[in-house]
Amino acid sequence: MAIKNLDKLSEIQKRLLFYILCYIDTFGYPPTRGEMAEYFSIARKQTFSRQWAEYHLQAMEKLGVLRIKKDKTRRDIEVLVEKEDKAILERETVGTNKTTQNT
Repeated sequence: MAIKNLDKLSEIQKRLLFYILCYIDTFGYPPTRGEMAEYFSIARKQTFSRQWAEYHLQAMEKLGVLRIKKDKTRRDIEVLVEKEDKAILERETVGTNKTTQNT
C-alpha cells in the first residue's frame, strides 16, 4: 500500500517522516519536536527550531500522514502510514543528498 499523498509531501517532509518512523522503530515512541529539530540541524548544518518541526508536522497532519494527538504530551505524534511504507520513503529519501537541500 502506497503512502497516501506521498507526492504532496515536500522532500523535507518525506525525510522527516522517515526519521520519525526510524525513531519509533528504534525507541518504541516518536521523537519530540526538539529531537527532530536537533537531528535536522546537525544533518543540514543549520539551526532548526521546534516551531520548524511543528510547522511540518501540521502540514503532514493535513495530508493525513500523521495525527497530532490532543493530549499535549511531548511525544504526541501518531503515524498513520503502514510499516511497509517505510521502504517507499527509504527509496524516496535515502541514498540521495536531499538532506542538504533547503526547503
